[in-house]
Amino acid sequence: MKLIFKILKYKFYWLVGLLLCLNYSCNFNKTNDFDKDKFDFDKAFNNYAKAQQFLEEKKDTLKAIDHYIKATNYGYEPRQAYSNAIVQSLNLNKLDTAMTLAFKMAENGFRDIRAIDAEYFSKLKTHPKWKDLKFSIESNAKIFNKSRQDYKNAKIVTSDIQRFWNAYDLASKEVEYSSKRAIYISEYFEKGTIGLRDFTFIKMRGGIDQFVEFVESNRQYYNGIRQANLKALQGLSKIETYFKKINSIITNATFPNCYFVIGCHTSFGTVSLNGSLIGLENIIDENTPLETLPNQRLDVVAPADFLPFVLIHELIHTYQNTSHETLLGATIVEGSADFITELVVGEPNPIPKYRIYGEANEKRIFKEFIDNLENTNHTNWIADSDNNKKEQGWPDNLSYFIGYKISKGFYENSKDKKKAIQELLDIKNPMDILKKSKYQEYINKINYPCG
Repeated sequence: MKLIFKILKYKFYWLVGLLLCLNYSCNFNKTNDFDKDKFDFDKAFNNYAKAQQFLEEKKDTLKAIDHYIKATNYGYEPRQAYSNAIVQSLNLNKLDTAMTLAFKMAENGFRDIRAIDAEYFSKLKTHPKWKDLKFSIESNAKIFNKSRQDYKNAKIVTSDIQRFWNAYDLASKEVEYSSKRAIYISEYFEKGTIGLRDFTFIKMRGGIDQFVEFVESNRQYYNGIRQANLKALQGLSKIETYFKKINSIITNATFPNCYFVIGCHTSFGTVSLNGSLIGLENIIDENTPLETLPNQRLDVVAPADFLPFVLIHELIHTYQNTSHETLLGATIVEGSADFITELVVGEPNPIPKYRIYGEANEKRIFKEFIDNLENTNHTNWIADSDNNKKEQGWPDNLSYFIGYKISKGFYENSKDKKKAIQELLDIKNPMDILKKSKYQEYINKINYPCG
């Protein structure tokens, strides 16, 4: 009887997991799935901001957790909000609450067991329902992988671009800020794709006002990228070639949707549970005026030729174990994405400033990098550098260069190239990858003086 009970119990959990995954799989293929009764951008942003405030200023973790949950109820990107709520629940030793939220995250399609295995989630493994959670997450992955192994199933979703320009033109006819804001919400954000929703919450942390104020203050710039937008989208004709190359070098590669949106210069690209998300406002041409653009964004803008590199870089992130918090781990995540992208599309065109500066100052940069390997603060290495560093000529995203060189060395020193790529995606031990790359030995042989 005990054996029969175990079999029935297993089949029950398998069925529940399958139903959850099938529901997610169906939702995944929708490119416009907003329910106005459920989604409210302002309430979602406000609750997330309150959660951060209660956590950082008022030191009230319970209220922070409550607001993270409320943010998801109004549509906030679930992986981000639930992850924060889970970590804070675990910090309070509220295991049952954390496990309930983890199941909620799984219900929303979370599928990377490597991330849930991360140290900051480790207490979940002591809960009696850990195996059930793990089964649900792994079931999500199996269903997703099966449905997304054929690159022909991947949708290149560009509908948000036209929605933006429609809203942009309508807003130009209004005088009052409140009227402009209402147009962007109703004609762009609420009508947009799930990719736009994710991009908005993941990368526009300042909320709708951050977007509207930036766009309306930089109309000269946005007018100048309109034609560049069209050129960029027309230049995606080689996507199928790139996908075929990925299939040849990455075992069991999957191909989620790729969403192109227009943001407010907070990011060129990122990923969510729903696919790759690319901010096309970063693409310029020779006619784009840059006078009004903030200085820190001048290093980010690029011509249409650079778009495939960004797109494939973000796609590579969907295969990676991105749970590493140390500078070394995060550096290998970003740098290996650059390296594998180069194997697929060739060198980026143009060459990013962080590579140009890195090649010219390699030994000095690595000396400073090696002193900060275990830091979880990535300032001056990933994303923006501080003003002091900028005055020294230090560009943003130098970790991409260091990580690229480490990944390239690791790959070149590996006999089994396909296995090496998989190890650069799984990233189980960043220090081991650094050692096997022999990059430090290479740096020591550079004969120009350090400093």
